[in-house]
Formats: sequence, C-alpha cells, structure tokens
Amino acid sequence: MLRVLHLLDPRDGDEPALACRAAMTIQGVHHDLWLVTDNAGEHRATALGLGTTDRVADRPRAPGTTARAMRRLLENRYDDAGLPTPDLVQCWSVGMLGAARAAFGKRTIPRCAVLTRTPMPLPTAGRWLARHRIERALDDTTLLAIDPTIREAWAQPASVGRGGLRMLDNIRLCEPPGRAPDVDAHERGRARTALGIRDDAVAVVMLADPPAAADALRFVFLVGLIHCAGVRVVAVARSGQRGDRRAARFVAGHSRRWGLVVSDRPMTELIHAADIAVWDTGEHGIPSSGPMLIREALSRGVPVAAAWRPMAARALGPLASACMAASDTPQLVAGRIHALARDAALRARVADESRRFAASCAERDDFRRTLRALWEERANVPTIRPGLPIPEEMLADAAHAGTGT
Repeated sequence: MLRVLHLLDPRDGDEPALACRAAMTIQGVHHDLWLVTDNAGEHRATALGLGTTDRVADRPRAPGTTARAMRRLLENRYDDAGLPTPDLVQCWSVGMLGAARAAFGKRTIPRCAVLTRTPMPLPTAGRWLARHRIERALDDTTLLAIDPTIREAWAQPASVGRGGLRMLDNIRLCEPPGRAPDVDAHERGRARTALGIRDDAVAVVMLADPPAAADALRFVFLVGLIHCAGVRVVAVARSGQRGDRRAARFVAGHSRRWGLVVSDRPMTELIHAADIAVWDTGEHGIPSSGPMLIREALSRGVPVAAAWRPMAARALGPLASACMAASDTPQLVAGRIHALARDAALRARVADESRRFAASCAERDDFRRTLRALWEERANVPTIRPGLPIPEEMLADAAHAGTGT
C-alpha cells in the first residue's frame, strides 16, 4: 500500500488545509498527517476537519530546531517502531517543502507539493534570502498546480534549480478539489448568529486566504456602495486583512450605517454565514484567494461576485457570465455585488446553479485522480494489474486495505 506523509502548517492558509483534507480521503493509501505549527494552528486544523497523527512544534526563528524535531519523529514513528518509511512526503505549502528538505534531505524521501495560489509578494527586507529559500525548497520536487495561472506564477522560481529548463510543462495541472453541495439551513443560521448577523441583512464575505492577500479598505468601500444603493448589507471580513484598521475607521467615519464583522474563524464558517461572496484583486492586482474558496462558496450555494481574471473565470465555470465583472475596477465589481444583493430571486437562481456546478465538479474528481497518479509515479510503487503476477507482499497490503486494518 502506498504510504504518504502529509506536512501542513494551518497558518499557511485555509485553502491548503482544505486541499489536504480532500487528499486524505483518497482510498487505498495509508495517510499520516503531521502539523508543523503551534497550538492555535492545531485548533484551526481541527476546526477545518483535519485529524492529526502528530504535531511538530514550530519555532520560526530556529528552523534547525524544527528540522531536528521532524527527524526524531520520523525515527521514532518508523525506524524504532518498525513501520515502513513513507513512500513520499506530500507538502501543502512551499514552506513545508523547505522544512521537509531540511529535515529529510534532498532525495532521501521524494517530495511533492500542491500549489493552491499564486505567490504572495516578498517582503522588502531580506527579499533575496526569502527568494533563495523558496527556490531551494522547490528544487527537485514534484509540483501540482490547481490552475494555469498558479502554474505560470510558480514556473520561474521552480526552474532555477534545473537551469531554467523546468518551466511550465513539468508542473502538473488539475482542477481544484471538487466538493459535493452542502446546504444546511440550521447550521447556516447558527453561523450567522455566532457572527451577530441579522436575518434581514445581506451578508457579503470577502474570500481572503491568506488574510493579507485581501484589501479590507477596498472591500468596505465596495460594500458601502451597495449600502448607498439602498440595500441593508453587512460586510464580513477575515481578521488580518491589509488595511483592516483603516477599513474600521472608514466605516466608523460613516456612522456605521452598514455593518462590519471582523472574525478569525475559518473561511468555511464565514462563507456558510454569507449570502454573497466576493473574490477580488485589489489595486495591486493580488488575488484575494486561490480558486478553492470560490469552489467552496459554490458548493454551499453562495454566489460569488468576482473581479475579472482568467483564474476566477475558470473557477466559476458556467456561472462566470452572471457573477463576473468586466474588469477589476471597484465600480464594476460593486455592480456585480449589487445585482445579486438587490434581487433575492436572482440570488436564489444563481445559488441553485452554483450547487449543480459544484456537484458536477465533485463527480469528475479530477484533483484526487490526478494526485493519486502523481503519487504512484513519484514513489515508483508497483500497482496490481489484472492478468499479471502479484507479489505476496502486495497481496498482504491489499488484504489489509480491504479489512481496514
């Protein structure tokens, strides 16, 4: 049986955690999950539905200590206990790729990674060092991107270790994980109550992952335009967005005539409480999230008003014409939000179409199928083929998988 060790830091964002949750449902694979994080990160992973095998305490200022702890844990769980070593390490961020390389070496255990969004801008201070660490982490890895824009954005740093020869073609491509429609009126009501959202208000949530990718001031301005058009509306923002203090002052300066809720709850809960979701790019052109949160909103029947970008168009599929602005200017994005906010019948119709599209994506299951094939190829693990001889060890593994032991 194929053995996969997942490495995840929930502080890297909710989208990697959701992708990891989907990957751990792949059948016929033995999954272990290590969280490289602190207590808050572990609680967030639990809230997102992830159960951990082990946790490695992370010390950002002492990465060598974290690497040694991971090596000891590998020895204790596998070498000392006599269990088979993982066939590969599946990392859910570039940071985890770097941690795996530091802990296990460059080629001792193959490393794979799923890229769920475009790179965030590097900090001004220490930019060269940060770029070097990213390039080193990406070297000699197998990468899977969930959108062509994401693949293109990562191609250059992923090619440095290969002399610039890697580029696009060696980064695999698949759709975001599909998720069956999930609509629970009771859970939705409880989520709105927990956030203090009134029943008669249209809740608009900004899809933000990580939070710093979204511009809070631009978001409350967009929602303010909807308020000025005569709709009772409340903005739901994730804590930690860029300009969040300025956004709060902006709303306060307008006598709080429209609501603003700021929460550090997982994006899945904020989406569940919303009537409309917004996917935006902001004045710097930074996407507020990857395509996964768009698909998450659609699966919950929440229409997504989006700025124009090819990545959003692909994630929205047949809903793009109804939900997408013609550009990323604030007025046009606000126009899409307003069209959905003022017309409950249109909102309900788009919600139904969203759920049908989410169901078709879940049925295709391109993400799990592609990732499973990538694992088998990278780990070079033999598979049972009808009509060919089967080694006894493979028969034993198949028997264990069938009994669930």
